[in-house]
Amino acid sequence: MKASELKELRYKVSDNFYLHEFYVSETYPDLAANMEVEIEDVVAISILVHQIVQPVRDFLGYELIIGSGKRDDALNDAVEGSEESQHLLAEAADLEIAGNIAWKVYHWLIEEFSNVIGQCIIYLNQNGIPRFIHVSTKTYRGSRKPCGEFLVKYGGSFYRFAGSRWDS
Repeated sequence: MKASELKELRYKVSDNFYLHEFYVSETYPDLAANMEVEIEDVVAISILVHQIVQPVRDFLGYELIIGSGKRDDALNDAVEGSEESQHLLAEAADLEIAGNIAWKVYHWLIEEFSNVIGQCIIYLNQNGIPRFIHVSTKTYRGSRKPCGEFLVKYGGSFYRFAGSRWDS
């Protein structure tokens, strides 16, 4: 089945999220629509939603938009994603949470979800204002990403949260 057919199915993965919301790309919608939907990806997305994404939505108390979810190789190449991206395994999502509330969510994730987070990265614009938060589960399908990694991406650099300080 193609991702473009998912919306018609109205398959809910949680109270507030449908499966088709994780097969998106604002920049390359045609590539996202042409992805094949695999059962392993549906399971991985369900885990991601129940462990991280739905709790973030509940914490916020309002609609949460997924900017990027599952990617295939073509979409990942187009967005210049990492070859080891957990988006390729449907274990990651970019949550469109901007401004000051993003910092509140980010710190809440550090405090409450470090046991289930594989990676959490808050992406900042050139003015240091949050654009979105990338979240992933601890790996289930062979990614070699570290677990419990909290980062900030500003400019071309990543900064790691180490207890009470930031390391580059």
